[in-house]
Amino acid sequence: MYYNGDQPEKPSTIARVAGYTFEKVDKFVGKLGKPIGIKSYRPYNAVGEDFLQSYLGMIGLPMDMQPDFPAEDSVVLLTEEAKFDNDIVGKIKKQLTEGKTVVITSGLLKNIQSKLDDIVELRYTDRKALVQDYTAGTFQLIHTEKPILIPQIQYLTNDSWEIVSGISGQDGWPILHEADYSKGHFYVLTIPDNFSDLYNLPPEALNKIREVMGAQLSVQIEGPSGIALYVYDNNTFIAESFLDKETAINIVTSNQHHKIADLTSSQQFVGELRKPGMSYIEKNRKEKNVFHVSIKPHSFQVFQLE
Repeated sequence: MYYNGDQPEKPSTIARVAGYTFEKVDKFVGKLGKPIGIKSYRPYNAVGEDFLQSYLGMIGLPMDMQPDFPAEDSVVLLTEEAKFDNDIVGKIKKQLTEGKTVVITSGLLKNIQSKLDDIVELRYTDRKALVQDYTAGTFQLIHTEKPILIPQIQYLTNDSWEIVSGISGQDGWPILHEADYSKGHFYVLTIPDNFSDLYNLPPEALNKIREVMGAQLSVQIEGPSGIALYVYDNNTFIAESFLDKETAINIVTSNQHHKIADLTSSQQFVGELRKPGMSYIEKNRKEKNVFHVSIKPHSFQVFQLE
């Protein structure tokens, strides 16, 4: 122990940093429930789009990898790893006929596309596109600083439709694509050649992806990449920033939650009601409450839904 005048001063060592972290966590860890996330199916010994779930976590999608197919969940993510299940197409169809949502990546589409024709006519082509502009639910063009390289997904316009598109010149390609099958919803998420280019998607595109993939969670976030979300089964959650500057985000919940409380500061936030738009895509969606929050750089906030 060092002394500064008459007062003891704790040394600035790695151990002290760890101690400070544990002291901070001790204040709320007992209030958290069991962690939950978006189920991503990875059969034993499977490979393909390796570590993609970690990149998805950094765009605000809490992931929960499972070695067994999560048939009980209303939303399931299937990456290229799922090709190691010989019955994966049958399991997809079963989920959809039960009115559930299945999201597959472009990597899995490439491997099983010939078996999906009665669900949707999509083709993973050998062509690539370098995109820097996007649309996300509207005709407004969103420009970004960094271009990303994506595979070109080809489809028939009367069979399915784009939720998020990447644009280059006069042409566009799906980033998030939807098709209805039976009572369910089938989506294809296009993965850039460089997984970290997911971080370069604009917030408007990321928000649509989070809305679809996080539909069964009690909370989603809106904003840029670099903000992680951790959700628990007792209406608590954590938003953590890995960014170098203070960042404003939206926290989106169902309209039954009118307030959220910061468990570390007791500050409360009141939600603003958001009604669905009039477009074909949005008109059947439910009302939401939106909370405006700022997360300081390289820090986190712990919340309780009320």
